[in-house]
Amino acid sequence: MITQFIEDLPEGKSTPDFLRKPIALTIQEAHVCGDPKPEVTWGRAKGDMSDTERFQKKYDEPTGEYTLEGVDKQEAVKEPGEIDERFWEIIMTADRKDYERICAEFGVKDFRVMLKKLNEKKKEREEEQAKYIETISNLKHIDIKGVGIASFEFDLELKDPASRIFLYKDGVMIPYSDEEDMKHSLKTVGKKFIFSVRDLKAEDAGLYQVDVEEVNLFSTDFKFSTVDFIVKIQEVKAKEREDAMFECVLSHPCPRIKWMGKNATLEEGEKYTITVSEDKLIHRLLIKDCSQLDKGIYSAAAGIKTCSAWLIVEADSDPASHGKKKSRKTTQAGGTGLDLGKLAQEQQEKLAKERQERIDAANKARVEEEERLAREALLAPPPPDTGDRDSGEGKDTGDGKNKSKICKIKDAEKEGDDKKNKKSTDDSDKGK
Repeated sequence: MITQFIEDLPEGKSTPDFLRKPIALTIQEAHVCGDPKPEVTWGRAKGDMSDTERFQKKYDEPTGEYTLEGVDKQEAVKEPGEIDERFWEIIMTADRKDYERICAEFGVKDFRVMLKKLNEKKKEREEEQAKYIETISNLKHIDIKGVGIASFEFDLELKDPASRIFLYKDGVMIPYSDEEDMKHSLKTVGKKFIFSVRDLKAEDAGLYQVDVEEVNLFSTDFKFSTVDFIVKIQEVKAKEREDAMFECVLSHPCPRIKWMGKNATLEEGEKYTITVSEDKLIHRLLIKDCSQLDKGIYSAAAGIKTCSAWLIVEADSDPASHGKKKSRKTTQAGGTGLDLGKLAQEQQEKLAKERQERIDAANKARVEEEERLAREALLAPPPPDTGDRDSGEGKDTGDGKNKSKICKIKDAEKEGDDKKNKKSTDDSDKGK
């Protein structure tokens, strides 16, 4: 939490602020700025932090980073039933239909207990938000919206329009602009706030959070698969009132990809038919009853990978049909002209081979590790002999030779005693 103790700042000074927020990790880091240098203190929701051996606070002058570390193993390992804080950040603003998936992802099994705690946390969050907002609604999680673009949005009404809005990714503050061609941008239309991420790359995956001042408003987890296209969609030339087909083949099975026409997401319906093969590698888009309105660029997006192609709709040049309503054609234009079924089968075989190679490599590594441990056990020197025979007597060492030596020593001692006894008897007889 940031507290500014004076209302009017002296000239040349700046208000304290977060450049990086602490997030749910064993080692916490925060990056703050401000002139004069802010005073930073750490706190815990449960328990104090007076034990300096367990909680070590550090400051890096060149970077301005404050670090809290040294939490012992017992603190780092979660108690049975304890849930990762990242789970709560994601599920607090998730759709109810996604609860089951998120719980499975984080290994949360007790649904009833989770719902009870979730309601408590939501109530606490709403109380915090009430300081700055009137309402927040229509939350839409991050999703790919166009070629190389992902965005998320919500409707927000602030109590004070001057309240600051911050964007974080994995706890690190991200600068954003109102210019839509920037990497991260914010567009506001009335009460609607739309955050966009452009030129998508693998490193853009992560947990995005929006705060108003120091209070969290919305968290959304951006994930995408590493799927790629092995056959991309190709240009289609169709005649008016003819159907047009775009089709592609993926590198890995995917139950659904996003189809777009002129930057608008296309859904199954009267105009479009979207199909997926049983192996989930072949995806097709059928555009029915093409007209001049349908021509343009169409795209297929799988994860962060996209491919695009033109649909060209040729006007009917038959002079006899001029002024007459054209009849619906039963023909279909487009397609790749390739045997996609064969290509998909080959890809399946390739994936199965790669999967088996990974299994074999893991098994080989396990066997080699077991053999290494066995060799080390054989080559290990025997435990040192303490030389304490008394302590060994009466104990089963498992060593037959040692037992034999002990017996021989005892026999020798007994024989010596017998000789002494015999000599004593003889001397006694002589005395008589």
